[in-house]
Amino acid sequence: MMSMYFVDYSIILPLIAVALTQLADIWTTLRFLKHGYTELNPFIGWAMKTLGTYGWILVKLLMIAAVSCAAYFYDQMVWLYLVSAVTGLVAVNNYRLVK
Repeated sequence: MMSMYFVDYSIILPLIAVALTQLADIWTTLRFLKHGYTELNPFIGWAMKTLGTYGWILVKLLMIAAVSCAAYFYDQMVWLYLVSAVTGLVAVNNYRLVK
């Protein structure tokens, strides 16, 4: 019997990678800021000043959602792996600075 639901498994692994690295980046950025460091990304820095301590997280998640949708629409899952790699490196650097 065929399932009534269609799941595109080619996007699940990249989305899991993006979700985990985004969570790591958010967590380490919050720790990073708590230790007196400043955000180096000018757009996120602006969002932090404009939207407050946690409002920037919504902006960040909306941006990554847009990238994820574009990657799926254009069938370019490699974009998500690239975003995950860069975000993972940022999270590792933040963690290294405040451990």
